[in-house]
Amino acid sequence: MIPAHGDPARRVAELIQTLTGVQLPPDKDALIRNRLTRRMLQVGVRDLPKYLGYLEGNLEAELPHLISNLTTHTTEFFRDAEHFEDLALNVLPEAIRRSEPIRIWSAACSTGEEVYSLAMSIQEFLDRQTGCRDYPWEVMGTDVDGRSVATASRGIYATAELTRMPPELLSRYFDLGKGELAGLARVRDPVWKHCSFRPFNLL
Repeated sequence: MIPAHGDPARRVAELIQTLTGVQLPPDKDALIRNRLTRRMLQVGVRDLPKYLGYLEGNLEAELPHLISNLTTHTTEFFRDAEHFEDLALNVLPEAIRRSEPIRIWSAACSTGEEVYSLAMSIQEFLDRQTGCRDYPWEVMGTDVDGRSVATASRGIYATAELTRMPPELLSRYFDLGKGELAGLARVRDPVWKHCSFRPFNLL
């Protein structure tokens, strides 16, 4: 599975592209080395060629760490706001008109911020509709990185990540930690229970 020849960074890039479809062109070789530095120290190797040898000998156990380190996790709450506007103005009203359950798949959900943004948007929309209090809906998030999926499943975020969220949504959909949990916020159950997460490779 690991390319047998070539520059070590290029071999890693080819492996990642084969496994996930993520492309890391040659100008990303420094990024590959930098992102793997901590992992190499953790497993006791000092350079990329030796790490490739370690990877070959521990392929099944090590692949999740490799993928997690080299896939990009760009996400935030209500990222690309125009999509949520379109959801409320067009997609959700059409689903209600057709009496169809609302089911949305976030195919590369990272640590879950966009999934919960979708969930809050749906709940806000349904709360404004007459007779829709128990309307069926769900949001599923998947990601190739299992560690990101585990974070998403917990629904716990640093309050510093929520500073751009409208205060009314923060108070309605998050429980703020106190004492030792100060600085953390958890998605409340009425929204959290409609969200599910699992690892999934789009390829």
